[in-house]
Amino acid sequence: MLKFLRKHKAFILLTYVFLLTIHFGFKDYFFVTGIIFYTFPLLTLIIALIPLFIIFSSNKNMRIVLLCSAGILSLIWFQNYSFNYESNNTCASYSILFWNIAKQKDYNIEDLKQILEKENIDAIIFVEAIHKNNAFNKEFNRVLGDYNVEFLDGNMLIAAKGDVIIKNFNEEHLNYRINHLQIELKQNTYSFALIDIYGNPLHYKKYALNTVMTFVNDNNVDIILGDFNIPFESIHFEKLKLNYNSLRDYQNGVSATWPASIPLIELDQIWLKKNIKPLSLEKHYFKSSDHALLIGKFCSHNKNQ
Repeated sequence: MLKFLRKHKAFILLTYVFLLTIHFGFKDYFFVTGIIFYTFPLLTLIIALIPLFIIFSSNKNMRIVLLCSAGILSLIWFQNYSFNYESNNTCASYSILFWNIAKQKDYNIEDLKQILEKENIDAIIFVEAIHKNNAFNKEFNRVLGDYNVEFLDGNMLIAAKGDVIIKNFNEEHLNYRINHLQIELKQNTYSFALIDIYGNPLHYKKYALNTVMTFVNDNNVDIILGDFNIPFESIHFEKLKLNYNSLRDYQNGVSATWPASIPLIELDQIWLKKNIKPLSLEKHYFKSSDHALLIGKFCSHNKNQ
């Protein structure tokens, strides 16, 4: 096998250079490059240097080039995908939980209990929550007795300590689902958009994400929570960054949220309108879901500034 790989090492090296070009250059600008971009996140490209080093082990110059490449790519990864943020802000805060629960009929309630024992969560949002004709709904309402629970269209649910007003639901088959809510958090009311974008990696996400961005801007949404099924590095998020801040810069640990066992890609995200001050983002990983559980915190007094 090694002999075969060394025989075709030039082609293998060109393929690797092509993957780097896609990752740092074209990204998901085109449909085809998007498939490659989603399939090979930076961490996989760093790991791929190991077999390349073995293939070119007899070539001293290539060994040096590959070692330097590993160092540079690792530095880029740590600078952009690993965070060590500490908030010193003492403002009154809100805490929201977002989780793709991977269609578990018990809503991963035991894992949720662990979080609620440690955290004072103001609102809980689930996607991929199959609640229609679910016999566990009654028990879920009992466990979350302090929350107002609403089972939403599009296999989503919201549990909030304040009032919840369902504004509307928008869906396009095999593209996106958007629930627009108005949620009371202590003294303030916020406009929420809950997003679930179709996850097939062979499906071009540009149209769905552009639709979501138009919706949140037109409806003056304050907080966006979603399983975008698109990595944060996507060029299609540039428009969203004009009016919203991602919570990713306010966390400790790696930014990736999927798969939970070996996080590689940041699919699940929380965005705040720029007049809302971010505080922190926490991630928790459980065996019950292949997605990380996100807890976002932000200041309560900047809503109307």
